[in-house]
Amino acid sequence: VLCLKFLSKINLIIPHCKDIATIRKEFNSNTRRNISKAQKAGLTIREVKIEEFVSLWKSENATMRWDLHSTIQPLVEAAFSQFSIFNSQFQPRLFGVYKDDKLIAALFGMQTRERFIYLIPVSNQAGKEHSAMFLLVDYILESICCQQGLVFDCEGSMIEGVARFYRGFGAEEQFYASISRCRPQWLVKILTKFR
Repeated sequence: VLCLKFLSKINLIIPHCKDIATIRKEFNSNTRRNISKAQKAGLTIREVKIEEFVSLWKSENATMRWDLHSTIQPLVEAAFSQFSIFNSQFQPRLFGVYKDDKLIAALFGMQTRERFIYLIPVSNQAGKEHSAMFLLVDYILESICCQQGLVFDCEGSMIEGVARFYRGFGAEEQFYASISRCRPQWLVKILTKFR
């Protein structure tokens, strides 16, 4: 028995960015306050090594399923090795936010010709206290998206808390279709009785 579910899902995006001042006008007061807080804390942003990103991710996600812990590093390494070979459309990016030269937040993202896709963020307690992710998104919007006219793709926007974070930057809804296959077990049991 085959059943298909068609769902309409929401992704949030910040459309093609040309001018950071125009984009920042769309930030809500909470987002502006958090960016200012991060700037006053003296946070710095730079590209981060895979090992540093993975170490922070594992330390902050200790309660996640063990198989995620064993796959995160190979996943990120594969993205860098595969895309550096083919280097045509996708460029993996790793950014870190530092306080006093200590990594407190990081992001694994993917850059295409048209988008920057926000994929795997992580913050430790200091990163959360200093609003590091707010500063990092603002940095990516200014230094990557606006410089290259890219859409900022807020991957994972179906989670309410995550969506609220992105909406603070003026993100807009973009709908997409999702199709999934299902096999209701109650129906399978009934049909197998008649075989």
